Amino acid sequence: MMTGFDFSIIFDQSGGPYTPGQLVTGKVRMFFNSAKPVTKIKIKFEGRADVEWSEDKEIGNQSSSTRIQSDEQYFKSKLILYERLGDFKLSQGDHVYPFGVLLPKNIPSSFAGSYGKITYFAIAKIEISGHLDKTRKEFFFVKNFLNLNCFPRLKAPVEEQKFKKFYAMCCFPCGELRMCACVPRSGFVSNETIPLILEINNDSSVPLRKITAYVVQKVEWRAGSDRNHSKDVLKTFTLGSAKANSSATIVESVPVPEKDYPYLENCHIIILKYELWIEADPGAGHCDLDLSIPISIGDIAFIQDEPSHGDDHFLLSLDKDDAEISEFEFDETNKQEVYATYKPSDSKPVEIFTSHKKY
Repeated sequence: MMTGFDFSIIFDQSGGPYTPGQLVTGKVRMFFNSAKPVTKIKIKFEGRADVEWSEDKEIGNQSSSTRIQSDEQYFKSKLILYERLGDFKLSQGDHVYPFGVLLPKNIPSSFAGSYGKITYFAIAKIEISGHLDKTRKEFFFVKNFLNLNCFPRLKAPVEEQKFKKFYAMCCFPCGELRMCACVPRSGFVSNETIPLILEINNDSSVPLRKITAYVVQKVEWRAGSDRNHSKDVLKTFTLGSAKANSSATIVESVPVPEKDYPYLENCHIIILKYELWIEADPGAGHCDLDLSIPISIGDIAFIQDEPSHGDDHFLLSLDKDDAEISEFEFDETNKQEVYATYKPSDSKPVEIFTSHKKY
């Protein structure tokens, strides 16, 4: 057993997240109270996703618990910080060896959930002649940022409808409930609000005790053909109630909770999604009616479109008889995507905009 020895991994950016494509720098620091015959100091960096859960499966006439797991690697890099052969010893005191490794682009954010995680870490190893190798492991946090402006489709309005029939004593019909929910776009960022218009048509004798909106995070965990699912409610917002045989329009702004939202781009075994979930509760004796609107929660909000004569924006007037056109093209001159949507608008100007994705 070797005493009087200590070493650690120190990241230069210990207080904040690293981003894809960034250089991760730091140092391996060692302290010896006497000279040591160190032969090699090396450090390994890795980014990976791991999922795992157990399921009861039938094998013949017996049921047994089976462990299901999968993994995915995003990068791996090794550096040799020191190497020496022969009888040379590192002297007593502190020794510092700097390192640097470049993260790949388009790697997913660090993440942890019910059945898996995405982690980034460094493992340093010191080989000392005549002694067991010493290792240290340190995690570092990676944040990939979702820029909503790169996805113009998230600016389009979304509408979802659903209905159900009510029955008394499970046999006698007592009317129908219809819900229609609409949001002006499906892309949001932390601490924004989701403008919601909810149409309730309750053509039944059953009153709605409570109508609630939820901001929900859903995760699908994948291992080959096996799937598992988890759900977390991030925000609960009460919308009201509805009387029997009545109609109502509810206009509300549902807040997006202020928190970090991981962007899991290029992760194929952990699929992260968000929904605005609407639930109408008729009380005991009847099942709830619910509908969901898929949303995306990113980090960089939409830039407000303003009329200008620059390269990125211009206006086009259309007659009301014009057909609806959706168009995508590539601007060879400026090397960027151009995305335009034209709709009949009684000769009102319709903005055509370019994305900021350069090539």
